[in-house]
Amino acid sequence: MKHFKVIFSPNALTDIEKATDYYNEQKAGLGKRFAQQVQSTLKTIKGNPYFSSIR
Repeated sequence: MKHFKVIFSPNALTDIEKATDYYNEQKAGLGKRFAQQVQSTLKTIKGNPYFSSIR
């Protein structure tokens, strides 16, 4: 199975970092859980990029 590379714009990376910081401010460890979910979702997208529609 071919895996694809996911490329983020600098703005997207900044948004993910800000969201992680925000969640950590709301509750300890929540930002870490968010970051782990982002990584998990990216792994799914890389493994099966045609799973959902292209936006």
